Amino acid sequence: METYRYILGTGKQKAKKSLKYANVSFFGQQNKESNKHGNEDLNWMGVHAVYNQPEFLVSAQYIDVADGIDSKRGKGYSVNGEYRVTDKYNLIARYDNFKQDIDSKERKRSLVGVAYEYNKNVEFIANYLKEGGDALDSTKTRDAVMLTAAVEW
Repeated sequence: METYRYILGTGKQKAKKSLKYANVSFFGQQNKESNKHGNEDLNWMGVHAVYNQPEFLVSAQYIDVADGIDSKRGKGYSVNGEYRVTDKYNLIARYDNFKQDIDSKERKRSLVGVAYEYNKNVEFIANYLKEGGDALDSTKTRDAVMLTAAVEW
């Protein structure tokens, strides 16, 4: 079994489920008066970390939107995991939390699901999504059941 040893990565090897690796990355964006965002600035940054083993994956990210229209400013995090039950089946879960600066309301999202790898190019994912703490009404919740086909070459 191969081991991926560089926590910041080298860019020479694609991350694979069968590898052992850890990765940390920084990302962000700076826009001055973006038309897409009501001619307001949109400046944000984040950090993402992932740890992978052939049996499981755990990752988390943190984001800080420091400058932008009121409805976009805030701080939040996301945590997700994948447990590989067999070569073909995976259990997945994710939790998101974002607190807006404008009114301190929190937006929360939870997802749980199962994935089935049909072949090396196609994976089917069935999941349940629950959202709550909408920015406009913190008592509002939404539920969804989704079936997705991921196709990759």
